[in-house]
Amino acid sequence: MIDVAYRGMGTKAFPMPDRDFSYKAVSASGKLLRAPYKELDLKLPWQSFDIAHELTNTGIQKFVADYRSTLKRSA
Repeated sequence: MIDVAYRGMGTKAFPMPDRDFSYKAVSASGKLLRAPYKELDLKLPWQSFDIAHELTNTGIQKFVADYRSTLKRSA
């Protein structure tokens, strides 16, 4: 799924930013936003981490629907 988005980068539809571009994580009031950070014990099995997210589920559902639609096409 990431590959599909990446292939469009640098095209007319998705131009790349200038070399000196710097992302500014600020609120509407101009206050710097802190990136959320959580310390993880990387020795634990990956299954123990909560990786669920609504956008991930929505993306997977769309991917499956798109994939299934390709199987229904007649030759």
